[in-house]
Amino acid sequence: MKYFLPDSQDLVDPSFDFQRETRNPERIRHQDDHYAHEVFRGQERVFDGLLVSKAIVEGTGANSQAKYTQNQQRRILREGVKEFFRLKDHPWGPIECMGDCGAFTYVKEDEPPFSVDDVINFYVKCGFDYGFAVDHVIIDYKPQWDADLFGSAVPPNVRARQELTLKLAAEFHSTHKKNKLPFTPIGIAQGWSPSSYAHAFAALQKMGYRYIALGGMVPLKTPEILSCLRAVAEIRLPATKIHLLGVTRFASLPTFESLGVASIDSMLMQPGRPLAGE
Repeated sequence: MKYFLPDSQDLVDPSFDFQRETRNPERIRHQDDHYAHEVFRGQERVFDGLLVSKAIVEGTGANSQAKYTQNQQRRILREGVKEFFRLKDHPWGPIECMGDCGAFTYVKEDEPPFSVDDVINFYVKCGFDYGFAVDHVIIDYKPQWDADLFGSAVPPNVRARQELTLKLAAEFHSTHKKNKLPFTPIGIAQGWSPSSYAHAFAALQKMGYRYIALGGMVPLKTPEILSCLRAVAEIRLPATKIHLLGVTRFASLPTFESLGVASIDSMLMQPGRPLAGE
C-alpha cells in the first residue's frame, strides 16, 4: 500500500536556532527551507509520493484558500511539480505525484469552481503521475436513507452531487482517452452509504476507470469506512485499485489492503514509523 503526503506548503527552516529563536536573516523561504522528503533524505523512505491540490495552489476564486504566492503558482506550472518540489534524483528513488481538485475547499458551493478542462490543463502542465477527476463532496453519511425502496429519502441536492461527480468523471475519462494524456486517471466515488458508494464505484468501472478513490470519508468512523469498502469489494474488478482520500486509520491498514486499497493519503503520520510500502 502506498502513502501519499498531502502538500500544504509546510517547510522546515534548517537555519532556525531554537535556543535563541532566531533564523538566518538572508533566508529565502522556498529556496532555503526543506520539504519533508528533504528533511528525511538520509533515512528510510517514509512516504511514496505527494498529493497536490489545485485549490491549494491556485485557490477557488472568491473563497480562495491558495497557499502559493503568484510567483510560486507560475513556477510550478512552468517547471512542473517534480522540479518545483526538488524530487528528482532523490535517494529514495522515484517519488510519485498525485493531483486533485481539493473538493473540501468548495464543499459549500453548489457546483465545483473548476471545469474538467481547467483541471486537466493543471495536471498536464504540472506533470503529475496521477490525476483525480473533478468531484463534489457529499458530507452526509446516512445509510438509513437507502431503506426507502423508492429512493425518496435521499435529498435531491445529495443525489445531484453524486450524479454531477459521475458526469464530470465521464467527461474527464473521455477527454483523457481521446487526447492520450500522460497521467493515470483516477475516478472518485461519492456516496452517503455503502450501497451508494458501490453504485458510484460500479459506474466508474463501467466508464473504464481502473483506479478509483472513495471521497468524502474524512469524517467517517472506521467501521463506516469498512462497511463501504466491503460493499465496493463485491463489485470491484480484480484490476481496479482503490485510493482512500484523507484516510489512514493505522490499525485497519491490513484490512484496507485486503479489500483492494492500493493507496491512501492523510496529513496524519504515525510518529517513528515509516508508512511507505506498508
